[in-house]
Amino acid sequence: MVTLADIKSKVIQVWQNDHIILPSVTAAQFILESASGTSPLAKVANNLFGIKASAPWSGEIHTMTSNEEITGSMLPQSSKFRKYPTWQASVQDHSDFFTSTEFRKTHYAAVIGGTDYKTVCNALAKTYATDSAYGTKLIAIIEANDLQRWDELEGEKTMSYVINDRRDSALGGQSKDRNLSAITTIGWHYSAVMRSVRKFITGHEEYWKNTLGWDRGGYHFYIDADGNIWQNYDYERITWGVYNNNGYVVHISVEAGNGNDYSPAQVAAREWLTRKIMSDLNISASNVKGHNEIYNNSSCPGYTKAQMDAFRAKLAQPAQAAAPEPVVQTRVPVSYDATVISGGYSIDSKPWGEDAMINWGTTDAHVGKKFYFYEENETGEYANAKGVGWIDKRAIEKDKVVVASLLHLPNGQNWTTYPPEGPYTAGDVISLEGPNGECVYTILGERNGGKVLIVELENFGTVGLYYDTDKGATITQVLG
Repeated sequence: MVTLADIKSKVIQVWQNDHIILPSVTAAQFILESASGTSPLAKVANNLFGIKASAPWSGEIHTMTSNEEITGSMLPQSSKFRKYPTWQASVQDHSDFFTSTEFRKTHYAAVIGGTDYKTVCNALAKTYATDSAYGTKLIAIIEANDLQRWDELEGEKTMSYVINDRRDSALGGQSKDRNLSAITTIGWHYSAVMRSVRKFITGHEEYWKNTLGWDRGGYHFYIDADGNIWQNYDYERITWGVYNNNGYVVHISVEAGNGNDYSPAQVAAREWLTRKIMSDLNISASNVKGHNEIYNNSSCPGYTKAQMDAFRAKLAQPAQAAAPEPVVQTRVPVSYDATVISGGYSIDSKPWGEDAMINWGTTDAHVGKKFYFYEENETGEYANAKGVGWIDKRAIEKDKVVVASLLHLPNGQNWTTYPPEGPYTAGDVISLEGPNGECVYTILGERNGGKVLIVELENFGTVGLYYDTDKGATITQVLG
C-alpha cells in the first residue's frame, strides 16, 4: 500500500518539472480521493486521484461505482476510471490531466501554476469533483497535516530517489556471470521508443524474448517515462546492452526515442543513479560512455561527443560542487499555445540563469508544430513547452486570439451533438449540467451555416453541438 510518505518525493519532483499543481494540493487530493492509499481504486488500479477514463485517455480502464453529487444529492454512479501500471504513473498523470485538452486548460485555469493552496483548492470544487464542499475539505486536510510545507520544498535541488526492485521478475533472472572487479564502464542508452508511448521495461522484454530470442534483457537499470528508476539485474549479471562489449559494462537505459526526447526528470534521475554506481563500483567519470562510444553500431543515446564530454565533466565534480545554489530567476506561470516558427534556437532543460541547464537540441525538428506553454522565466526570454522543454521565445509565435466566442447553455435541456465534420441530419441527444445553472464552452468553429457549433465537452471530446436559441442557448463575445 502506497502512503503519504511514499509519494512525497515524487509529488515535489513533478511540481518542479511541470509547475502545474501545488504539491500540498496533490497530497491532499491523494488523502481524500484514495483514503490515503487504502481505497479499492488505489489498490486495484494504482489510481490515487480518482481520475476517470475520459478523453484523451487510451490506457487500461477499471470500472467501479462512485458517489457523485447530482442535483444536490450524493448518488451512486457506475464510472470508468484510469488504471495505471504504477502509482508513480498516477502522480505524473494527475499533473498532466489539467492541461491534457483545450477544455481543461480553460476549465482549470485557476489551478494551473497557482501558488496559493487555498485558491487552488477552491478552484477544484465543482470542477475536478462534483462535491461542492471539495475545496473546503482539501484545505482542512492540508492544514491538519501541515502539507503547505511541501510547497516550500520546491527549491530543493537534491532529490531522494527510490530504486524500484524488479530483479525477481526480470527476463532471465539473476546469475553471477562476472566479478565486480571486472566492471569498468557505465553505459548510457535510450530505449528507441518515444517517451509518450510509455512502453515500460516489460514491453521491451517481450520483444527481446519473442522477436530476438534473447535469454535476458539489455539493461541493469531502466528509467521510465516518468523518471522512476527500476533495477532489473545485479551488477554481477552480464546483460545484452552493447554487442560484444557486455562483460565489463553496467547498462542504464532511459525510456526515450531520441536525444531530444529525454525529460528533465529522467536526466536528473540518470545523473543520481550514475553517481551511485560510480561510488558503488569505483568507476571514474571518464568511463561513463554512450552506447555509440562503446561500440559504434547505433546512434544511441543520441548525444554528440561534446555533449557526453559535458556530462562527464559534471560527473567528475562532487555533486554539491557540480550544483551550487544559483541566483534562481523566478518562474512565472503562463498558459498559452504557440507555434515554433524558426529553427536554430535552443531547447534546454532549464532557462538560462538556472543551474544545471542542459541543451537538449534545437527547434529545427519542431518548426510548424504547436505546443502548450505553461511557464516563462522572469525576464520573459524563455518559455517551457509541455513535454518539450525550455525554448528561446524568439523561435515561437503565440496563437493570436483577439475575440473569443462563448456558448452558454442553460441546464435542464437536452442538446443534440454531431461528429465535428457531420453529417448533420441526425445526432445524439445529451443532457449537460453545469455547476452554476449553465454550461459555458469556448466555440472552436462552426458548421452548417452557424447552426452547428464546434465545442469540446469534458466527457465527449470535440463535437458539433446544435445551436438551439429556442432552448435558451446564447453566445457571448468576450475579449481574449
